[in-house]
Amino acid sequence: KDLGKLRNRAVAASSAVPFRGLSPYVDIRSHAPLRSRRTVVVRARSCVVADALTKIALLLPKSQARALARRYRAEVDFLS
Repeated sequence: KDLGKLRNRAVAASSAVPFRGLSPYVDIRSHAPLRSRRTVVVRARSCVVADALTKIALLLPKSQARALARRYRAEVDFLS
């Protein structure tokens, strides 16, 4: 996927695709391994915001993740 041009932006990506049968992330609501097979990319003004939003976007429904990203002037793409 084309991420476009970046100027004064940061990019972060996270994937919940299982490695050796387990997700690398834990669902904070159930304390169980995340069942999502999602991969997300976030573009934001800082790497801290971009990285944090990738983790949240793995948990939230896509529409809610996009709305949250807009609050931080960020964009989120779902690759899987």
